[in-house]
Amino acid sequence: MPKIIKDADKKITARAVQIFLEEGFEHVDIRRIAKECKIGVGTVYNYFPNKKAIMTEVFNALWNDSFRLLDQLIESAEPSPELFLEYAEALYREMGKKNGIGKLVIWLEMSDMKHVRDLESVKLLDLAKFGTTHINQIKALINKSFQPSEKKLDPEDLDRLAETTLLMLMTSPTKDQAHVLFIRDMIEGYMQKKV
Repeated sequence: MPKIIKDADKKITARAVQIFLEEGFEHVDIRRIAKECKIGVGTVYNYFPNKKAIMTEVFNALWNDSFRLLDQLIESAEPSPELFLEYAEALYREMGKKNGIGKLVIWLEMSDMKHVRDLESVKLLDLAKFGTTHINQIKALINKSFQPSEKKLDPEDLDRLAETTLLMLMTSPTKDQAHVLFIRDMIEGYMQKKV
């Protein structure tokens, strides 16, 4: 009868996260993780079919922690356009901690595929869920930072504004203060026209 190990998947993920953050992707090894978790290699394979699946779980764990931290920032702050600047700074700090894991996981997935027609073909990394979570967070940020409580932006307009804001934040090559100020001013200008 196989030995039941309580929360083995969480232990495996936690150790993989630690190795990835401290030493990098090339040191995340299934045999090493099994040894350091004091479980058999076969047990690791019961939860994760390969290293790519482990790295996907590492990505999810890291970003879930970041989303919680960013949600707390939004919830605890006073309503103000300056909240947007604080959020952007915290987002970039969180992105910096990830050591490029998003690109790595997508690269791992696509390296096994003969042809990638679009990102929806990337199955291990649930980009739709990740994007929806982030868009919802940006919408909460916009609502708290820029909207007076008695007036609300049309939901479709808010969706478009949140998507544009997220795209501009996530694709900025420099992530500098001037870029963030530009995005904040863009949102403020849009809000003044619409609300």
